[in-house]
Amino acid sequence: MISDSQDKPALLIESLDQAEQLLAYAASKGLSIPDQTAQTIIKSKALPGKDLLKGDYDAQATFWKAREELARAVAPVSPESLRQSADQFPDRALWSRLKAWILRRPVSTVTRAKLTVRKMYCSTLVTLALLLIFQIYTVIGSSLVGEIQQFLKMVDDNGAKQAAIRKEKGDQAADSPELQALEAEAARFDTETEIRFEILEKWNSYWRIAGTTVTVARQATAPVKVKFRALKQSLLTARFALEALQRYMLPLLYGLLGACLYVLRSLAQDIRTQSFTRDLVVVYHLRMVMGALAGSIMVWLFLDVIKEEGPLKSLTPPALAFVVGYGVEILFAFLDRIIEAFSPKKT
Repeated sequence: MISDSQDKPALLIESLDQAEQLLAYAASKGLSIPDQTAQTIIKSKALPGKDLLKGDYDAQATFWKAREELARAVAPVSPESLRQSADQFPDRALWSRLKAWILRRPVSTVTRAKLTVRKMYCSTLVTLALLLIFQIYTVIGSSLVGEIQQFLKMVDDNGAKQAAIRKEKGDQAADSPELQALEAEAARFDTETEIRFEILEKWNSYWRIAGTTVTVARQATAPVKVKFRALKQSLLTARFALEALQRYMLPLLYGLLGACLYVLRSLAQDIRTQSFTRDLVVVYHLRMVMGALAGSIMVWLFLDVIKEEGPLKSLTPPALAFVVGYGVEILFAFLDRIIEAFSPKKT
């Protein structure tokens, strides 16, 4: 048995101090503790003064039993979480040091729980900023592609109408007010399409390989067939980019944002109940990674299956990724159902 300098069991002394802390916490929070348990812990404070190596094992056993009951009563709070909630560390953040230097006073202190909240808060802001950037970029690209396709359809319909009028009226078609109106409309369609084409080229330039980019200056002087070919190429590459963003990048970010929300909510609960421990930092980091992966996997692999049946079929892919990122257990339950379906049934 490990003993201190006075041959008193150090483990027992530490456990008595921890039990006293938990008892004080329970009293401050109004938690119901059995009278027998409280009395046993209070009476056990005299145990280190006895010669425990020569007996009195019943008193020790009674104490450890009461300590176990107290731990269950105040769970998830533990002596470690109470210490983490009370211990203060110098705040090494740049803003805190700068503030201390300006005011000519010592650097402020902060608890480890607050430091963790700050890190998770920054991670959430970065995730949200990236999500907004990619989401806005995707919305602009989708809008440009949709409008250009709409104008191209209008140009085709306009050309078909002009051809029908020329065929019907022959040499007199040039004097037809209807044909002149269609030609003016076609010119307007060409202008609107060209404007959106230039914007789409700039949109593509943010991600497309520079060697395959057709510059706007070259398009302005290119023949009509070359410009139309460049427009078709730009539309095709934009569709590829939008597919990659909507299928892969956005689900990952939405899943990560859902996981960040879960972590922040859990941290708020831990701080309120004083149940935060240092080990939870690793758990929360792993939760964020799992949330990002879970949101992505559900959209990448199981989106079509979910759309056919299940309570999540009404969710859009971003919403599905966010929900699964918040509750990764959804993915695990879904995988368990698949494994169970292919596993041999026990007889």
